[in-house]
Amino acid sequence: AGDTRSAPAVSDSGRVAYRSDRIFLFNSNGSFAWSYLAAGALQSLSFGESGRIYGGSADKDGNVYVLNTNGTLFWSYKMGVTYDPENPDWWRYVDVVTADEDGGRVYAGWLVVSDDDHKIQRDGLNALTSYGAFCWSYDCGVDNDCPPIINKIIDSDRHVYNMNPDG
Repeated sequence: AGDTRSAPAVSDSGRVAYRSDRIFLFNSNGSFAWSYLAAGALQSLSFGESGRIYGGSADKDGNVYVLNTNGTLFWSYKMGVTYDPENPDWWRYVDVVTADEDGGRVYAGWLVVSDDDHKIQRDGLNALTSYGAFCWSYDCGVDNDCPPIINKIIDSDRHVYNMNPDG
């Protein structure tokens, strides 16, 4: 099994998504519903209003995954492998994914870390459409000027860190 230190996600209906090297879904009564094997280690999970599950991978592909309520893949988006050809030991992974389904956006917070010491080198945010097409990206730079991306990154007015949904 993979690293399981993140908290499980809980839907409005009480379903629980848990991540390891797979995504596991449990019904509100605790019964097992399904599991999905992703291409790499998974980071945090979240539920959309539709019940879809959103997650990102910590592998060197940096995939964003969106799963249907029955556990099938709705879409995935590859954020990128090597960040900087001059620093091939740096790689980008998706740290947190959340969705604003009514606004038609999926937001993926990412980090660039170095293989040798796992130090954060850069961080930022990508916006994708609700069907997995790229919208915009914001790179916070080497000084990590972005606020930490924790759980929800969308406020009630659909603003993301003082940026509107169009970037």
